[in-house]
Amino acid sequence: MKHALFIALGAFAMTAPAAIAQVPPLPPLTFPTNGPPPSLEQQWQALQQQRPAQARPPDQRPPESQPQERHTLSDAVAKKVAEHVQSLSCDQLATMKSEPKSEMTQELAKMLRSDPQVRAEFIGKVATPVAYKLFECGMIP
Repeated sequence: MKHALFIALGAFAMTAPAAIAQVPPLPPLTFPTNGPPPSLEQQWQALQQQRPAQARPPDQRPPESQPQERHTLSDAVAKKVAEHVQSLSCDQLATMKSEPKSEMTQELAKMLRSDPQVRAEFIGKVATPVAYKLFECGMIP
């Protein structure tokens, strides 16, 4: 399972930079030259108005877009993990199961424990292929 979760983290790390690279640069802020300079709050509001929706950080996106993104990412990671586990031989699976968990695997487990919805989606997609493989290899009755 260690390697499967490592691959899951790798898939996440590969998708994040691609998403960031697609964000267009923001136009420069312009303010009137006459009068006092704008306050920080006014500058922040102007920046938020100029920033396109896709360039906003995830916590500032409209709520309806967050579940779809999370769903897509959990689908991709779960698919990679399931494919990886299914491609392992029984000997490889036994070796992987007996090895200690890596830091990345522990971080992924911590993330899944902290978000029940993502955990349920992830386990729902990965549990069946993993259980079948464990059964085929005689690791569960």
